[in-house]
Amino acid sequence: MRGNSQARCGVGENLEIISKGYLSPFGITRAEQQLIITCAQTRTLFGRSSFNSPSRFIQEIDSAILEEIASTSFGYQATSREPRRQSSGYRKPMNTGTKLKTTTNYKESGGDKVTWAAGDKASHKKWGIGTVVSVKGEGEGMELDIAFPSPTGIKRLLAKFAPIEKV
Repeated sequence: MRGNSQARCGVGENLEIISKGYLSPFGITRAEQQLIITCAQTRTLFGRSSFNSPSRFIQEIDSAILEEIASTSFGYQATSREPRRQSSGYRKPMNTGTKLKTTTNYKESGGDKVTWAAGDKASHKKWGIGTVVSVKGEGEGMELDIAFPSPTGIKRLLAKFAPIEKV
């Protein structure tokens, strides 16, 4: 099995956790000078988007050897029982004294504040005018399938960040 095939094949959660627990230290020990650990707020797998929190194995790494270089609010709202979590971008401190330039966050387009329906026309900065084929979800998680002229075709976009306007 490779990649995420364990989860797709229905292997139990305990085996998946053991597997991740093994792979984390294995990958860390293979890093020779520095290790950069990243985390994606949103992930699309088989056409479905999901919001994921950082791996709990990151918390097991000695904080004295970590340097957080990026921190933004993570993709869900806090409840009265859960504190708001932060996304993590960690790296081992460099001896050269130079700082890596952090990446900028995606700018929100406000497309999630617009009411979208199949058949609506949308203007995209790069792909031009397209027709909304389907709308899934609402608010920050709203996804739009938009058919653009050939050769672009149908694109699935997260309305909150897509550079689109309703026409």
